[in-house]
Amino acid sequence: MRKILLVGALALFGAMNAQKSSFGIKGGYINSQINTKENMDFEQVALDKKGRSDFFIGLFFEQKFNEKIAVQIEGLYAGLGGKYQGQLSESGSYAKLNMDFGYEQIVFPISLKYYVIPELSVYAGPNISITTSSKIKGEYKESNLPPDVINEANQEMASELHQFNKVLNDNLAKPTFGVQFGVDYTFMNAFVVDARYNLGVSKIYKKDVDSSLKLNYFQVGVGYKF
Repeated sequence: MRKILLVGALALFGAMNAQKSSFGIKGGYINSQINTKENMDFEQVALDKKGRSDFFIGLFFEQKFNEKIAVQIEGLYAGLGGKYQGQLSESGSYAKLNMDFGYEQIVFPISLKYYVIPELSVYAGPNISITTSSKIKGEYKESNLPPDVINEANQEMASELHQFNKVLNDNLAKPTFGVQFGVDYTFMNAFVVDARYNLGVSKIYKKDVDSSLKLNYFQVGVGYKF
């Protein structure tokens, strides 16, 4: 039995080595939104969801098993989150409120790839993310109120959010999970153009925080295989 297992392991190792393995680096643009069942508001100002732009960068390893099938493992740093906008209106006075939810994450995607042609592959798989920090920022702007009134309101909001961020950082869910699916194209045998969509599966915060926030995002980038 030991001999059979040893022969099988050697055969598998040899088959993997016979196929192409590659390492690489990648980076690019990412646009994320917060997905939640809740209506978002701040101090009775209703907020509308917007996309948040940032970047990602990282490393990847790909192991081909044959001409069609491969597995890719990545380690990425990603700036994620979402933006919200609303307007405070009262007695002819108004001020636009901008909220920025920022999350720095280390993401580990694992993808099963299928090569449609030698240069083009489609893929899908799960990912695990570790949120290293989160920060919510807010600012009133584009207002017809006097500047000193707006400055005072922004200072008060900054103080309130400072305390709120401490609570949220203490209640970050670690890790969180998602599913990605996408497509990539290799040219000149080394350069890769990649586009994917990630669907958040688990919540950003623990059960202690009354929130159903999840992260969805689209990313597009370029990479180089060594």
